[in-house]
Amino acid sequence: MSKRIISVVATLAMLICMLAIIPAPKAAAAGATAEINYVETAVDQTTQKVTFHGEISLGKGKDVTIMVNNPQGQLEYLNQTSSGEGGHFTFAYSPNGWLGGAYTFKIGGEGVALPYAGSFQLASTGSPSATLTGPSSVLGGQPVDLKLGVSNQSSAFSILNVVLNYDPNLLHFETVTDNGLVSLAETSIGSLKENFKVLVTGVKPEKGQVLILMSSIGSGNEVAGGDLISLHAKANQVATSVTTNVYVSDAAVSSNGTNVDLDGASLSLQIHVLDKEALSTLIASAQSQHDAAVEGTHIGQYPSGSKQTLQLAINDAKVVRDNAAATEAKVQSALSSLDAALRTFINSVITSTDPEPGHADKEALGALLVSAQSKLDAVVVGTKVGQYASESKATLQAAVTRAKAVFDNASATQAQVDAAKDELASALQVFSNSIITLVPGATKITINDLSMIAKYYGTTSTDANWSQIEKADMNNSGSIDIQDLAVVARMIIDEWLTEE
Repeated sequence: MSKRIISVVATLAMLICMLAIIPAPKAAAAGATAEINYVETAVDQTTQKVTFHGEISLGKGKDVTIMVNNPQGQLEYLNQTSSGEGGHFTFAYSPNGWLGGAYTFKIGGEGVALPYAGSFQLASTGSPSATLTGPSSVLGGQPVDLKLGVSNQSSAFSILNVVLNYDPNLLHFETVTDNGLVSLAETSIGSLKENFKVLVTGVKPEKGQVLILMSSIGSGNEVAGGDLISLHAKANQVATSVTTNVYVSDAAVSSNGTNVDLDGASLSLQIHVLDKEALSTLIASAQSQHDAAVEGTHIGQYPSGSKQTLQLAINDAKVVRDNAAATEAKVQSALSSLDAALRTFINSVITSTDPEPGHADKEALGALLVSAQSKLDAVVVGTKVGQYASESKATLQAAVTRAKAVFDNASATQAQVDAAKDELASALQVFSNSIITLVPGATKITINDLSMIAKYYGTTSTDANWSQIEKADMNNSGSIDIQDLAVVARMIIDEWLTEE
């Protein structure tokens, strides 16, 4: 096995061992059972840092691992260190978001059969309040996904009461009506916490208000906060871009008959008009170029069939322009495809330096076509890590089709062949950059993706941060597990095996 493969596998193994929290005893410690002793936890509210000190009984140079869960039960911190003199170890971290409430932790280590378990309490840094998160901008006619929750609530609660306010002229929720009472449809709302459910909703469509009541189901299922509700609306079509404010009012939580009022929360949302002006302008320009062009074999003319190829690209762009439901991604894809087709057409004009039609050198274009087709055949369309959006594949396919038309054209000029090669090379680069990864700006799957998956190991579809890691759920199990790590590690190895 090569050093590269060994390195990837070793990295994966290390991440799995850390997640296991109790490393397996090593041969050097045969017959010995280690203990974690003298654990002290120091919480500094000023610097917002938590420090752990302790000792492992086997002494210096032993692996020690810590795992901390926040008050919502989510993995907050995971780390490993090596013990120093006398088996002493230290961990320090800054809690994410500094949620008020009880945090739990476990410390295991080399030869430790039973991890040390403990807890510590963080005081809230602000007054109890509602939270509202969502996009800052959206196109008219497109979905708007919101999350509503509670922060800085130091004690658990069993009931949530909240009113969501919105402009009914700009946002729309799907509703159902029963005996004159309007409530949100099931598709418009969902709980983000197991055993903390939506009891009932009421909607005042003309005022743009939604009352939501939630309750824990069963004893011991109270919650301390975090994201609790997912809401799904749709932005209305607008004539000009506008800004609207969605806000929470009349928010309160209750437990054992005691009520706590919550500060409100708001979200500023810009609703944009889908701009098709650039696409319309390019369509007009391309049509003008097409109509004025003359096919032939003389200087200033265009190769046979080139006008038909351009017209097909123009027609495809018109379909997107005239589609009221077209997304911004589709408009941009149509704009890019037509621009490339127009440039190919313009560059195909016959000049005095062209070889005679039928004698163009197509070797480089042919090789590029083989490479592009190979990528198309291997690509997996989807929303997971290592996959590609359907728009990306369609854009590359269109570029391949245009390049193949030039390659198969016996009358193609050298300029036309060269232009087709340049366009296809550009399309290939754009396609390669569109691979879905967990690392912004990355153009391939690397161990950085593995480390992100390890960070969210154990996260499930019911967790508030699921949207941040959902595309790494490779087996669609609804959780991030060892199979997901293995699949992505395999991608890294397969990529390396194909490198020359």
